[in-house]
Amino acid sequence: MELQIIRHRTSSDYFKDFFPEDTAAAYSYQLQRMFESGAAKEGDYFLVKDEGKPYLQAEIYRNNTRRIWEKTPVISPKAVPDIKKTAEAVGLIYDFLKSDEFYFSPSDRLEIVIYENTVFSELMKSISNRYGYENVGEYLEYSLKISDGIKADIPEGISFIPFTAVAPEERFRTVFEHNELKQYYENADPSLIYQDYLDDGYFSEELWETMHSNNELSGFIMPAFTSGLKDKIRLLNYNIVNESLQNNSVAIVNRVIKICADMKVYKAELIVNARHDIFIKELLNKGAVKVSSFSRYIKK
Repeated sequence: MELQIIRHRTSSDYFKDFFPEDTAAAYSYQLQRMFESGAAKEGDYFLVKDEGKPYLQAEIYRNNTRRIWEKTPVISPKAVPDIKKTAEAVGLIYDFLKSDEFYFSPSDRLEIVIYENTVFSELMKSISNRYGYENVGEYLEYSLKISDGIKADIPEGISFIPFTAVAPEERFRTVFEHNELKQYYENADPSLIYQDYLDDGYFSEELWETMHSNNELSGFIMPAFTSGLKDKIRLLNYNIVNESLQNNSVAIVNRVIKICADMKVYKAELIVNARHDIFIKELLNKGAVKVSSFSRYIKK
């Protein structure tokens, strides 16, 4: 097995045998332009060959604060899958990713997202542990249909204030200091963490709100449109200062529902930390359906 790091001049190699010839040519051209503009960087696109033929491809994307390996690797349709070969191929990528000489800046910190129930799930978990990545949490994704008759009462004593009513520096600090991954981003600029969330959606900041219980900050919600069609709202991030207070979880679920209803959107997507049992119970009570689950790994 041989690892090839995709560069501008070898963009066509990345798509060969993975797509029909005309589609591969179009994607290759797009990737070349991305390299030229700086939207793509060397060291983020990988191709593993088996006896000179494409076997597996993988890619990492970047935001303002880190690299994220979120997309599940893909085995070439023309290759014959083999467990040992796949393990070796993925291992070659992990071995390259540990290079301090190639990835040397704080923004090169790598987060690995591993979705459950894929052929790579257990393999990537095992290799991540072997290479010193820490499992920082399990997450569940739920889909919720918003009907006209759904109840969304906010518990007494809890209120929400728009982010836009708060000074920018205070918004940055709130999101940064109450980020459950803060310990891994200790050298990151809070404004860039904030910008990462802005970049993940449309019409974002206008929908974000802080939550207050008896006039004390008790959390926040960061829902956003993630499609130009604006046909669904996704809860990109949230925080519950006191996870043991049931009303805080109930309030967040119901406030997201109310925002969807106000925006005439009838589908919500919510990413929830698997530890937040009360939050999950409230979602299920509203008829939410789990659509996926994943783990996050980071090297501290």
